[in-house]
Amino acid sequence: MPDDLIHFARAYDITNGALIASTPTDEYEGAVGGDVPVETLQVRVQPAKDSYERILGSFTENSGETRKQTYTAAAIYNFLCYIPQTIAIMIGRAFSAPLYVILYLVEIVNFVFWLVLIYYSIKLIPGKKLCVMFIALFPITLQEATSISPDAITIALSIFLVSYVFYLIYGLKGKIQKRNMVVLSLVAILIGFCKLVSLPLLLLYLMIPYEKYGTKLF
Repeated sequence: MPDDLIHFARAYDITNGALIASTPTDEYEGAVGGDVPVETLQVRVQPAKDSYERILGSFTENSGETRKQTYTAAAIYNFLCYIPQTIAIMIGRAFSAPLYVILYLVEIVNFVFWLVLIYYSIKLIPGKKLCVMFIALFPITLQEATSISPDAITIALSIFLVSYVFYLIYGLKGKIQKRNMVVLSLVAILIGFCKLVSLPLLLLYLMIPYEKYGTKLF
């Protein structure tokens, strides 16, 4: 997928403890990067006669060698956006898995996180469940869902937020409980860290009648 390798580099660097991307590289002026397996260079190069051998090696070999590589475009993302990716990379590194194995593991774990959020989005919304499923099955949505990009979680969180607000308004019987407030707060925090352009979605919280809270001050 587009930009998958730079997102992988960012997530890999996070597993090295670089929660804030601030390590400059000598490759380009002002570029940001970190230590990433050298096998990623074999994936980035243009196809050649030995491309099959290089790719096959990335499936079967793990040299353990790293080299500083740039991921400037992904440096703006907060480390919280890469929770699924870092979990997958840490598992792969624990077993010294080859690069391509780790890459596919990251995509699978990212997709599972997306799938869980979409599942609960469809389950919780009081009506129009087919509309939620229709949006989730957009080609561009599925492309991001099966990628390494943090946009997968951002999209899923946005869909979940809309569904959860409608659940609290029309589906929840009784008052909003503390666990509901915890979910609302976590979603708000994660969306804010994932992508600022998604913050206006939080205005949907104003649709929840204050009677649902039991008091005007929650």
